[in-house]
Amino acid sequence: MLYQQDEIKSFPGKMGKERCSESVSESAEPKEEFRKEELLSVLEQCGHRIHHRKGGRHGQKRILRILDHNSPMTQRELQERLQIQAGSMSEIIAKLENSGLVEKTRDGQDKRKAVLVITEMGHKTVAEQREADAASNRRLLDNFTVEECTELMRLIRKLLVCLKDEEEMGSAGDKS
Repeated sequence: MLYQQDEIKSFPGKMGKERCSESVSESAEPKEEFRKEELLSVLEQCGHRIHHRKGGRHGQKRILRILDHNSPMTQRELQERLQIQAGSMSEIIAKLENSGLVEKTRDGQDKRKAVLVITEMGHKTVAEQREADAASNRRLLDNFTVEECTELMRLIRKLLVCLKDEEEMGSAGDKS
């Protein structure tokens, strides 16, 4: 369930002293369980927005950043790294070519291979994107005190440990 901006603002800042990892007893109010679901929904929204701010899984921005560090690179290598379909990759590369950010040539030894090279304009675009992202991130985090950032980091790290533990338990169960 996705929440609108005004609903996010009304999200309660504190959930009481109960830890999220503690199971809710049968006598607990359904409201407490709903808050946990609401919290997870808000975390998903944050993750989604952060993911897309970074260029998503295989958007133009992400591809440019990869090529900025790994150019030249074959189109097949990039496609495999991003785990996307050849048609989708071709479409994105065509857009980047038309924008003058990437050049696609044929490999000198194997003409079947397409080699991607980021252009100077592509390097400049990546640098500008990094600066804009850094400024945006600073503005985003300016809304928090140092103490709030520290506490948020502590809580997110704790959540990551729980997620890793759950993944390990899941993969251990797959082996039996």
